[in-house]
Amino acid sequence: MKTAIKFALMILLVAGAALTGCKKYEEGPMISFKSKKARLQRVWTEESFIDANGNETTPSSPNKYELKDDGQVSVNGGTSSSALTWQLSDDKSKLELITTLGSTSTTDASEILRLTSKELWLKDDNGSQTHLKAE
Repeated sequence: MKTAIKFALMILLVAGAALTGCKKYEEGPMISFKSKKARLQRVWTEESFIDANGNETTPSSPNKYELKDDGQVSVNGGTSSSALTWQLSDDKSKLELITTLGSTSTTDASEILRLTSKELWLKDDNGSQTHLKAE
C-alpha cells in the first residue's frame, strides 16, 4: 500500500513539473489544445491600452483586426491587401506585423503576453501593452 502511495505522489510531482514547463506566455494559458496560429486567426477588437507608466485607457472607437489564415490582415472590416501581413516569430513568442510599401518592408514585432481563444495581450518594445478581445 505504501508503495502505491509513493508511486502516485511521484507521478503527481513529475506531471506537475512537466506542466509548468508548458506555459509559453507570461500571462498564460498553461495549456491549450489549439495551436498558437489557430488561436490568432480571428477578428480582434482593441479593448484597452496600457502605456509604459501603467496608465490604462479604453479606446472610444476601437480598431478591429482580422488575422487571416493566409497571413493577410484586414483592419476595421476593410479589404485585406498584401500591404499588411502577419506571422509568428520563429519561437512563437512574438506577433509580427509586416507593412510592405513598394519594395520596402517594415516589421513591427510585439511580445505575446497572453493568447487564448478570447484574449490577446501584446507588449511593445517601449513597454506599452495592448489588450484585445475576440469577436
